[in-house]
Amino acid sequence: MKHLRHSFLAAAGAMGVLAFAACNEAGETVSGEEDFILHASIAQPVAAAAPATLFGASGREAETQRTVIQEGTEPHPIVWKTDDGIIIHFDTGVQGAMRVFNIQSGIGTSEAEFVYSGFAYSSDPDVQVPMELPDTYHSLIAGYPAMFVTITPENREVVLEAPREIYLGLENVVDYPMYGAAGADGKINFVCPFGLICFPVTGDNITVKAVYIDTTAANKEVTGRFQINEETYETTFLNSPHGSEFEIVWTGTVQLTDTPSEFYAIVPAGEYAAGTQFRFATSDGGVIIKHTKQPFTVTRSRILNLPLLDVGN
Repeated sequence: MKHLRHSFLAAAGAMGVLAFAACNEAGETVSGEEDFILHASIAQPVAAAAPATLFGASGREAETQRTVIQEGTEPHPIVWKTDDGIIIHFDTGVQGAMRVFNIQSGIGTSEAEFVYSGFAYSSDPDVQVPMELPDTYHSLIAGYPAMFVTITPENREVVLEAPREIYLGLENVVDYPMYGAAGADGKINFVCPFGLICFPVTGDNITVKAVYIDTTAANKEVTGRFQINEETYETTFLNSPHGSEFEIVWTGTVQLTDTPSEFYAIVPAGEYAAGTQFRFATSDGGVIIKHTKQPFTVTRSRILNLPLLDVGN
């Protein structure tokens, strides 16, 4: 059994990792929740590439195999941002108890400190959660970002919500869902059960106001609430609280040219069957639809670069 007011030390793992460092190296009980600080660091992603003929293209699309992020390199850091928060559930807490820890320092870097916000609640509306931290624990589970995490009251498992959004530019990818767990030693590894796809898009001065990925034909849920397997980190779809679980979207305005616009989507790991639809709504009211001609596989905590997609052809 671990005294809770001892801090944590955790190793980095997967795409985004929270690393917790001990405030009291001697293992003595630290009084006061203000001393309970979580030190967080983020490991950076690597990338892989899908087949150049994924969309059955010819010409420039087939010849061009762009790698936005080179394998094993870190061209764009993933950093903590203002108002980041994580959810912690201690095994000695009441069922479904979720405690919010907020970022204290390290905004804009890959290392940060988190402190207990004093805010706690339960996923079971009939359960009251004490605001104070419990004195001891044997194990804990965690999730990020706090606003999209649920701890199930029955089995004390982590449920994460996958974003409904497609992002234009890697710098706009935020709130990458992560899962963490630790035993009484307090070493918490956060892993990323989801992966990223990048699809660079070109066009002959075509103005696009919306981009959709639709996996209905592939029967693969891409958004909604997913339960995380604590051993394999596999995701199991539960439900979609907002709209279709088979469609994610970007909205805005971008004029496509010969210089690729790079779109990103956070999606569950696994195989996506041929027939996955990429749909582009243009400013003149038109719709351009492309389908994959073969399966592609997304791996958790990796960026899969799809081949260049020219919507003008």
